[in-house]
Amino acid sequence: MALNPRYELPCRETLKRFVARVAHEIKENIKEPMKNSGKVAICVDIWTQRNMVASNLAITAHFYCYKTGKLENVCLAVKQMTTTHSAGVFKAITDEILAEFDLSDDRISRFRADNGSNIVAAF
Repeated sequence: MALNPRYELPCRETLKRFVARVAHEIKENIKEPMKNSGKVAICVDIWTQRNMVASNLAITAHFYCYKTGKLENVCLAVKQMTTTHSAGVFKAITDEILAEFDLSDDRISRFRADNGSNIVAAF
């Protein structure tokens, strides 16, 4: 099936603005239920692809939303790690992501992660 020849593809800048707007809307849709919650539990995990080209750090949040009366589980971020896997790097990236979602230390009930020495040292 071919594209309609009269269809004009949007330019790069238009697509860039669209993706940024959608990402902002998704982030706001995640932040809103967290505002209506008490403490938030954070899970952190890192894994490396089989070919060892890149590692990924995932951060999820788990909380009870008083407004909806439901337990909510959301993925806050999955970031590709291009630096060393030190505790300091993990902590810095995690703190940056938590700040984006207005999650200060007093809102976090606990951190959960595997027993990797670098993750344990970070939290």
